[in-house]
Amino acid sequence: MADHKAETIDINGCATEVRRGGSGPTLLFLHGAGGISAWAPYLDALAGRYDVIAPSHPGFGNSDDPEWLDNISDMAYFYLDFMEQLDLTDVHLVGNSLGGWIASEIAVRSTDRIKTLTLVSAAGVNVVGVPMGDIFMWSNEEAARKMFFNQEMAEARISQAAI
Repeated sequence: MADHKAETIDINGCATEVRRGGSGPTLLFLHGAGGISAWAPYLDALAGRYDVIAPSHPGFGNSDDPEWLDNISDMAYFYLDFMEQLDLTDVHLVGNSLGGWIASEIAVRSTDRIKTLTLVSAAGVNVVGVPMGDIFMWSNEEAARKMFFNQEMAEARISQAAI
């Protein structure tokens, strides 16, 4: 397991929980709506090649829930300030689910500090001509079919659920 540490840093008056580990080019990982409660195995794998910075978004984990935080746009500007305050450049920005939505909104506003952008199962991204789904209304089979491009993988998930 890569050496890592957890600390709280102040970003514009918002105490922000940050986990950091590994070495190499900077990778800023933005978590999904489930939060990030520990240094996960996937972060450990990334830390084998990158200096991984994994903050808890404002309002998540042990980070403050500031009054000014009203929407994803506010979160995007928060992370632009975050990167500026930590003097991060050539950042590999990775966002998962809600974090993918935030990452895309960051990139829309400024790519000055971003080298690459990777979105993993990004929520909130509207693709013209593709209807937005409601995962809470889908059956298990419908969710599997819509969440996997490779329908063989969807079939495997469906058969596992049937057991």
